Amino acid sequence: RKEVILLARPTIHPLGLRIEVHKGETILEAIGRSGVKLPSICGGKGLCGKCVIRVLKGDVSSPSRQELKLLGEKIRMGFRLACQTKILGDVEVEIPRESLKRVPRIVVEGLEAAVTFNPMVREVYVHVDKPGLTDLRADYRRLLDALKASIDVEAASRPNLRVIRKLPAVFRTSRWSIRVVYHTKLGILDVNPIDKEVGLYGLAVDIGTTKLAIYLVDLRTGKTETAKSMLNPQVRYGEDVISRISYASNPERTTVLQRAVIEGLNNLIEEACEYTEVDPQEIYEIVAVGNTVMHHILLGITPKTLGLAPFAPVVQDSIDLPASELGLRVNESANLHFLPVIAGFVGADAIADVIATRVYESKKPSMVIDVGTNTEIILNDGENLYACSCASGPAFEGARIRHGMRAAEGAIESIRIDSDGISYKVVGDVKPIGICGSGVVDAVSELLRVGVLSLDGRFRVSKMPSRFVKGSLGYEFVLAKPEETGVGEAITITQRDIREIQLAKSAIATGISLLMKEADVELEELSAIYLAGSFGSYINPRSAVRIGLLPNVSLDKIKSVGNSAGAGAKMCLISQEERARARILAQRIRFVEFYLKPEFKKVFLENLNFPKAEELF
Repeated sequence: RKEVILLARPTIHPLGLRIEVHKGETILEAIGRSGVKLPSICGGKGLCGKCVIRVLKGDVSSPSRQELKLLGEKIRMGFRLACQTKILGDVEVEIPRESLKRVPRIVVEGLEAAVTFNPMVREVYVHVDKPGLTDLRADYRRLLDALKASIDVEAASRPNLRVIRKLPAVFRTSRWSIRVVYHTKLGILDVNPIDKEVGLYGLAVDIGTTKLAIYLVDLRTGKTETAKSMLNPQVRYGEDVISRISYASNPERTTVLQRAVIEGLNNLIEEACEYTEVDPQEIYEIVAVGNTVMHHILLGITPKTLGLAPFAPVVQDSIDLPASELGLRVNESANLHFLPVIAGFVGADAIADVIATRVYESKKPSMVIDVGTNTEIILNDGENLYACSCASGPAFEGARIRHGMRAAEGAIESIRIDSDGISYKVVGDVKPIGICGSGVVDAVSELLRVGVLSLDGRFRVSKMPSRFVKGSLGYEFVLAKPEETGVGEAITITQRDIREIQLAKSAIATGISLLMKEADVELEELSAIYLAGSFGSYINPRSAVRIGLLPNVSLDKIKSVGNSAGAGAKMCLISQEERARARILAQRIRFVEFYLKPEFKKVFLENLNFPKAEELF
């Protein structure tokens, strides 16, 4: 066993990290175990080039073919890809500032419709007669008899061994008056003395490919006490659903991903409970949503079938199971309810989007688009509901972009090009260190507007020669000069970045156009487009339409709804009616798979080009 000394000046070095590793382990694996997060968009395959480190000294493996291609001359200066570099002896490694993951800006609030407050988990106060020589009923039978007037005794009679073990002491210390917590379908969850102050809480959980968000809700009032979020810890194994499926190619690795997300959720639960001074034992139900891959991984189900045509999930219906079975640190009797998934990569999060936006109620055609690495689109034609998913990839999250990053401090989030030069806005109002998805969309839109970018995506260097530099892969457009940045080098947009955006926006545009064709809906008939998720909250609609990411509709029809998946999960937590609606919607929504259809390739290729300005707005 060898040691790796991580010298990530100035951010990591003060921590004095020193870890033991096995010979032959990659630097990415070693750093990941230490708790330091490096980007690994491709799942450690050496394709994305984001996990750049610098070997200061020591014995490591020779550069791989992928490293030679992505890093070129930088290898002579010691730069390597952490996922490709194997440790052969004692080494010292420097992590460049731009390689360190920063806390991203995550949207947790979302559009939330009014619902009937009617949670599954409730409480009732019960007084029973104490045993006597003429009344020898068992404690549990005595409780069930007393509950007859209040709740469905058939549901309550399902034995809960934890409750039965607790019951004798609770009865006798509280003089036979107790507080009963029960689930309307699953029975008694807990018993406590009537004079003991015990809260009644639930959690709504949104498991995204990129982020986790939880909402702590008071089940007596329906009030959200707090919301907490973080990056999904699974990102260290790959930042899109395809790389997660690839990583989870065997049961052991599925377990690794499952443990990662459960650890993340437990951390958020602890944080939320500390903030509100709520005991985790007072959390009696969790309602979870996520796409089908996140759904399968949380439940410990291999997602392998989702990576192979016809992309069928292992289970589709809603699931109820003890939260403790997954290792979630809440009340031992708490129920975990995962909303149903639809098909392919369209999961419970899409159903939650539909519930929160009430798009199913519209008598006019309308659409929900949840843009992400796995973009989900739901279309209401005024009568029927259609859904599809698009493999848009992580480009809009800053991945596969030369200087791309998530929307964290230091990310350029919006750009304007005019006669005076280039102006930009940076998250956190600090010197820029990269550019996030909304900034990239703005940049491409502006380059098109001023004529620096052709409709087929090629640079026109002669239009603004002073802003171009020659890089190893061709010309790059300079957004921020070296002296303006926090990394000492220019932040640029490369020709390869443009191609990545073309691929991503074409995937979404193709999904939208083919779904509308399937539903026989014309563009002018669309009454509303709801943009869901963090990216949708910050993107400039005009820029999105300009590059062809969104359809050419009146901008007032495009509405940002925030994290509507989380909002929908909350609605299903506090309303039995909404939970029943989720089951109905899962049956009603028609999933459409386009990738195997002959016209997909043709439409996709057509959408690679940017639209003509005169055809827009």
